[in-house]
Amino acid sequence: MDLTNLVSDFFKTQSVISKESLRAERELQDYHDSLVDCDNFPTCDWCGEAITEDWYEIDAGKTVDIVCPECIEMCRKERK
Repeated sequence: MDLTNLVSDFFKTQSVISKESLRAERELQDYHDSLVDCDNFPTCDWCGEAITEDWYEIDAGKTVDIVCPECIEMCRKERK
């Protein structure tokens, strides 16, 4: 092997390492974001989505339903 081939192989290897490093960083960031997304937000008892804004607590007798703003009208109609 001559020096040119060694240098070429070195840079190819460095390129692969850089690409894999960036991929691993993205995967780690995606994993971190997925943990943050489910961070202590209540879920709507009607649609099951995480509520990240205001919510309503509806007395359902023995329990209290937590309802998101999108489902509150539907909940009120059913309770009548």
